[in-house]
Amino acid sequence: MSHPVHTDFQPAIPKTRSFSEAVRAELEQICARYPKREAALLPALRLLEREFGMVDPPGMIHVADLLGVSPAKVFGVFSFYTHYRRPTDGQYVFQVCSTLSCAMGGSEGITDHLCHKLGIPVGGTTADGMFSVKKVECLANCDQAPTLQVNDDFVDRVTPADCDRMIAEARAAGPAFPAAKDYHPVGYRPPAQVYHLPEHAAKGKGMLLNHALEAGSDTLAHYRARGGYETARALYQSERPPEEIIDLVLQAGLRGRGGAGFPTGQKWKFLAKNDKPRYLVINADESEPGTFKDKMLIDRDPHQLLEGILVSAYALRSQTSYIYIRGEFPEGFRTLARAIDDAYAAGFLGANAFETGKRIDITVHRGAGAYICGEETGLLSSLEGGRGHPKIKPPFPAVEGLFRCPTIVNNVETICAVTHIVKHGPQWFRQWGTEKSPGTKIFSISGDVGSRLLRDPPRHAAERLHLRRLRRHPRWQEAEGRHPRRVVCAGAVRGRGLAR
Repeated sequence: MSHPVHTDFQPAIPKTRSFSEAVRAELEQICARYPKREAALLPALRLLEREFGMVDPPGMIHVADLLGVSPAKVFGVFSFYTHYRRPTDGQYVFQVCSTLSCAMGGSEGITDHLCHKLGIPVGGTTADGMFSVKKVECLANCDQAPTLQVNDDFVDRVTPADCDRMIAEARAAGPAFPAAKDYHPVGYRPPAQVYHLPEHAAKGKGMLLNHALEAGSDTLAHYRARGGYETARALYQSERPPEEIIDLVLQAGLRGRGGAGFPTGQKWKFLAKNDKPRYLVINADESEPGTFKDKMLIDRDPHQLLEGILVSAYALRSQTSYIYIRGEFPEGFRTLARAIDDAYAAGFLGANAFETGKRIDITVHRGAGAYICGEETGLLSSLEGGRGHPKIKPPFPAVEGLFRCPTIVNNVETICAVTHIVKHGPQWFRQWGTEKSPGTKIFSISGDVGSRLLRDPPRHAAERLHLRRLRRHPRWQEAEGRHPRRVVCAGAVRGRGLAR
């Protein structure tokens, strides 16, 4: 994969790179989370970014030596992904979303303004090495279009005036790398994101988004105060047969919320019965244009996802789970990492989960910019430390998946719903939706509408409810009869983009 560069900036690259002893020890801790050292390749390249501000040939040779793989292997993997920092990238990279909702919101004008202001083309870097401008695909921030990222940070509903201010403040702040220990670039940072939800969620009328806007909703204390982890605790201490939990999910009629809509309980029953380890993998590589639901669940309610993993892992007799999160979700990665650390400290994860002697481990694994990794077998290839190439099926992952072991891959929203089903029962879940598709479903609405939002209504009512509300909106009525309505069904069942 080529990466064209238009720049007068030529960085000085040393002949060799070497991690400090502390960073080497950190890498060893990362390697211990995987059954094969090369699976830590993507995280190791992130360490190069953090420590040296880039991934360059000397750094890749050093990583190859530490992981026991060839330099060719490392370079081959690195060249597959678009999100790693190249040597020619500036200290501050403006990554402007160019897809669907953002294009409708004026992202092309934002890109042009940045390039004119900095005197560089798209893909270029200023001569002083401070700034780069790139066009990127959907950032899953569609309700805040047009949007961009400055290094790791989202900027919502960005304007040319915002761009001018950010450039001036970044110049004053100085270099952004080397980064902090939590991988966050130093120097200038835009204001934190402000999250939005429609009125129904704020009043607790949904299921998964009810607490997302509450202060501290991403913390363990907040989650426990609303009964968090008690369902998992009761399950682990009950000695209930795991097959009973699978039957509950099957009776509830939960279908996969990632797009395919396959019955979750039926998928779990396909898991091969042999003596190999069983893995649960959470697909958090949300990258379909127009979808931004999983990002909200991860950023604002991470412990809901972790408890869903605990309950699901119990049902699957799995001791090890991985959350594969998009490289473009650095804040979600940090949020999940903190939540996982807190869950270990509280005794909910580790060798003695809930004081039962049962072991359960969860690792968050950050991708690096590859749309194909949203496909489950491409994701597994990436999680194993390779290029994100899809695998031939059969065998299906439930028979031979991650590290050639039985593996279940489920979406973030799907796993979050599992705890509620086990807590309240299948009939409670079936009070919403239809006979063949029960429950609620989070839908993403963005584009040329007055109210861009996430909704979690009963699944059967979703499109009808949204379109009825949108037609009542003044901006919609204003154009009625003058332009045809255009609806893009983004991300299968997950997103809707509307245009005049």
